[in-house]
Amino acid sequence: YDPNCFDEFIKRYFIDHELNMVVSLQHSLDIDNLCGRVLYLEINTVGCYFIVYIPRTYVKYDQVLNLLKEGILQGLSKEGYATDYEYIFNEDGTFNYLQINKMDICSVSLVAQPANGIKFEALKETEIKNTLNYVNKTSEELNEVDKLFKTSKQ
Repeated sequence: YDPNCFDEFIKRYFIDHELNMVVSLQHSLDIDNLCGRVLYLEINTVGCYFIVYIPRTYVKYDQVLNLLKEGILQGLSKEGYATDYEYIFNEDGTFNYLQINKMDICSVSLVAQPANGIKFEALKETEIKNTLNYVNKTSEELNEVDKLFKTSKQ
């Protein structure tokens, strides 16, 4: 993924319309499986990095928390599609990888089997009094939330 591949779509769709990117369970967008929203996302050297918020008022909160703690829900999966991409080949002409230059990302899902095989870097149940949103917060405010998760190895 290009480090800026989501930026244009996120600004045009979510930021300009003051919408939240939703978090679902197992790619199920029915009302019972909409469990939270994305607070922050970036592309880093490992892949896509997300901070998600699941409110304690969510009906299945305890169930989701237990599934996370037990390692049954193991990662996040993006829902969207590439709008600009290119195939990268080795010098000998064999396929190497697919470079995503631009992507429309619509939602994120907590899943049992993440397609990229990368499990959560860190999980932490925490109280966030002010439910920050990447849409309208400064990088300084987001860094405070980010610290909660990057220092946790739970």
